[in-house]
Amino acid sequence: MARFNFKEIASAKDGTGDIDQFEKFGKQFFESVLGHKIVKDPGRGADGGIDIRVKVKINNGFEYWLVSCKHYAHSGNSVGRGDEEDILDRLAEHNCDVFVGFYSTIASEGLFQKLERLRINKKIK
Repeated sequence: MARFNFKEIASAKDGTGDIDQFEKFGKQFFESVLGHKIVKDPGRGADGGIDIRVKVKINNGFEYWLVSCKHYAHSGNSVGRGDEEDILDRLAEHNCDVFVGFYSTIASEGLFQKLERLRINKKIK
C-alpha cells in the first residue's frame, strides 16, 4: 500500500510555499486518478464551503460531489465538527448530491458521528 507524507505539501496557514497545494492535489486526485470531471476548481478566498465541485457519472446519470479540503497534517489536529458546519446547507446551496471530506488527517470522533448520523438518516451519501 502506498503511503503519503502529507507534510510534504505546503501548509496553507504558514504562508510559505504554494499555500493552495493541497487543494490542487485534491483536484488532481479526483480528475487524474479517479477520472471524474471537475466543474468548480479550487480558488482562494471565501468559497462558500466548497473547495471543489466534481461531476461523477453514475449509471445513466450524474452526481455532483461537494469536496471540502482540510490540510491539518502540519499541526496533526483532527478535522472537527466545527470545521465542517452546515453540511446540508452547503450541499443544497451548491446543488450537490454527495459530501466528500478530503483530509490530510483523520476526522474527529465528533465529526465522524455527525456524518454517520446524516448518512443513516439518508441526508447524505
